[in-house]
Amino acid sequence: MNLARSVYHVLTEPRLEWQRIAQDSRSSQHVFVLTVVPVTAFFLVLGLVSALLLRHFGPATEIETLSRDYLRMLIVTTVRSYGMGLVFIYIIARIMQGLSRRLGGSYSLPQSLKLSIYSIVPLLIVRSLHILPFFRNDRVAENLIAMAAINFLASAYSIYLLYLGAPVLLEVPPEKRGKFTAISAAVLMLLTWLPIVLVVFMANLMGNLD
Repeated sequence: MNLARSVYHVLTEPRLEWQRIAQDSRSSQHVFVLTVVPVTAFFLVLGLVSALLLRHFGPATEIETLSRDYLRMLIVTTVRSYGMGLVFIYIIARIMQGLSRRLGGSYSLPQSLKLSIYSIVPLLIVRSLHILPFFRNDRVAENLIAMAAINFLASAYSIYLLYLGAPVLLEVPPEKRGKFTAISAAVLMLLTWLPIVLVVFMANLMGNLD
């Protein structure tokens, strides 16, 4: 399966793309290694690059020096975020798997993994781009509302993708997919919005290293 194509089409034509994704019959191990791991890694590397670019070309009166301490902390934070991201996706997939069975759907970990990773693509895009000036140390406070609004829109679209994908991948009955989406989205938002607080904290901490 072409991951770049799937990521693009799940955003632009989710109804058709969920059908294509559902036809992938690989095991949960293969889905995790060949889909979840590379997709998560791509957006985290993109986030690392955008953070470095923002450090040099962001809105500031002077170009800031890229210190070794800043770079080291940024890499450590990225690696930790990668590990936590993989754990979060696996936890979300397991919850979706169990919830689907309780609501009369299929009990499939591979399909749950695909549903969990592809449904959060909008959130991964927003986080990886750091929302440019909004995540900058000297602009976080004044742009907090705008940052929250953009994250809210990405979260809303992720919930919409989840709503469309649940009956296709996990065969959740149509009359119960609203309940499935609500519970899954609550867990998803809990796990994905909490890091915002950490990002703001780390932005201020790294800014103080200069």
